[in-house]
Amino acid sequence: MFADEQFTQHAQEYMDVIFRVAFNYLKSRADADDVTQNVLLKLYCTDKVFESDGHMKHWLLRVTVNECKKALLSPWRRAEPLEDYAASLPFPSPPRCLSR
Repeated sequence: MFADEQFTQHAQEYMDVIFRVAFNYLKSRADADDVTQNVLLKLYCTDKVFESDGHMKHWLLRVTVNECKKALLSPWRRAEPLEDYAASLPFPSPPRCLSR
């Protein structure tokens, strides 16, 4: 486990990278925030001894990807087909092009 000062330093250093990876996977700010929080919590609770900052960054990225995959498989996350909203779209049919 890290000392609070060490954890705070590492969290500030890697939080942005973790969030960006999570957002890229999930395309949702709320889900990316949740994953970021889970990853940092795992970092705080880990007993792992990292050989270097590069080793820690790699571990964090791997944990982030795994958390994103878990989030995508979650039964709480559902994909909704676009066809369900077709009637409410502002342009139900494509605009006509001018003939040449």
